[in-house]
Parts: sequence; C-alpha cells; structure tokens
Amino acid sequence: MGKAVWLDGEFWVIGGETENGLGATKSRTYARVDIFDPVRNSWRIGRALPTPRHGIFPLTDAGMIFVAGGGPIAAGSESSVFEIIWPRRAQWSTGR
Repeated sequence: MGKAVWLDGEFWVIGGETENGLGATKSRTYARVDIFDPVRNSWRIGRALPTPRHGIFPLTDAGMIFVAGGGPIAAGSESSVFEIIWPRRAQWSTGR
C-alpha cells in the first residue's frame, strides 16, 4: 500500500510494498504513482518514483510533492532518499 497526498484536487498514491502485487520490484516494493481524480471518478498513472520504496512520508508544498525516507526492500528496510516531483512538469528530482 502506498501513501497518498492531496494536490490540485487529486489524490496522488505513491510507492508502497506488497507480498505478490503486479508491478512490484523483486524486493516487493513499488515505484508506481497512481493519481485519482474524484470529480471524474477516474485513475491515471503518473511518472514512477526514481527509487521504488515503501514507508515513505510524502508532503505537498508550493505545487510540489516531497517524498522522504522509506525503504527499498519490503519489511523493515530504510533509506536516506529524498525526492521531489513537479507534477505540472512530470519531472522528478532526487537527493540524499
């Protein structure tokens, strides 16, 4: 299950972990970004995270989504990865 943030009238569901879900890495984590528009009651796929991981903590500010922490391996890993998405440009930036 990924974590969600609300931005510009849509829910952005980011990353997550799974036991056997379609599209997960061999380490059982997701890079996927799913975007839900409640007005249209529809989903679309966003640009994937550069680093697949679970247990993230996404926040929004100034039209950007900041994704901190999480782990690249399901069940207990952690990382120092920090990524930013500019949704209007469909562009990610990665830092540590």
